[in-house]
Amino acid sequence: MKILNLIFIFCLSGFCFSSCQKAAEKQVYIDYCYQLNQSLLHCAQGDKEAATENLWEAQKLFDQQTSIPQPYWLNIALLNSFASPQDEALLAFAREVKIRPSEKEKYLQKLKKDRVEVMANFQEVAEEVYFVKNYEALEKTIDTLMAVDQALRGNVSDEDAALLNDQLWALANDTDLGHRYLRDKVLEIHQSYGYVGSFSCANCGLLVAPYLHLADSHYFEDIAAYLHQALLKGYLDANTYALTIDRATYRERGKDEFYYYFNFYENIATEEKPNFKTLAKLSEAEQAEVNERRRSIGIPDLPFVFINFVKIMDCYKE
Repeated sequence: MKILNLIFIFCLSGFCFSSCQKAAEKQVYIDYCYQLNQSLLHCAQGDKEAATENLWEAQKLFDQQTSIPQPYWLNIALLNSFASPQDEALLAFAREVKIRPSEKEKYLQKLKKDRVEVMANFQEVAEEVYFVKNYEALEKTIDTLMAVDQALRGNVSDEDAALLNDQLWALANDTDLGHRYLRDKVLEIHQSYGYVGSFSCANCGLLVAPYLHLADSHYFEDIAAYLHQALLKGYLDANTYALTIDRATYRERGKDEFYYYFNFYENIATEEKPNFKTLAKLSEAEQAEVNERRRSIGIPDLPFVFINFVKIMDCYKE
């Protein structure tokens, strides 16, 4: 009996350790997003010193994992944040930066001119290091998905048209069937490849578009749980996630937003959306609820306007 009890306790402790470890990993990405948003907030307030401190805190959090590459815009902001291009700490950090060939041009365009030479210290990393298995098949799936997505919006390029057969054109000409196709493909990607981020294949960053466009349809609820898990695992950032959820809430249902991305635009509170409230019309209790939701995914309280994290680089423009 004692042996059975010991086995049970051992298994239980192992389960608890695994669960706690996963919970801690999820919190790391939320804390990471919080620090990035705080950096944006301090930058907007003109406090570049505080903004830089937040960036380094975000970088420390990111260093706690190794499966996801550090975004180029965060590296560029950190490199540009140093006071002098001769700073030994700058050169030391540059030696730690792993750069993918496809992003080299972005570094050249966004790095301050006096520190472009630090690129000589970067480690070049093959794109495939972060790609999912069978990424070529995934890229083809995304190309077709995007062709249908753009056709649904009347923005078909010659390249997109070449990917559309009669069956796909029929989907593109029927809004409901088209959105159902987008939903099915997003779920297929999730089921076949696990969680996918912008770094998971050459064109994986394009998936944000169908996420947003599905938010305009009643099929969005079918992928919402997947997007939330992608957020917690670091494959989708908090601000993009919140914008997508709010677009689904406002545009499809006309109800109060969950994170209040659109709330500053008075013109959207129309008779067509009678349940929508702008920030000025929220009670203190309602604002407290929104703030609690925001904090749960790393977004500061109202009236902070969350934007694309890429804008972090603007804090260190020449």
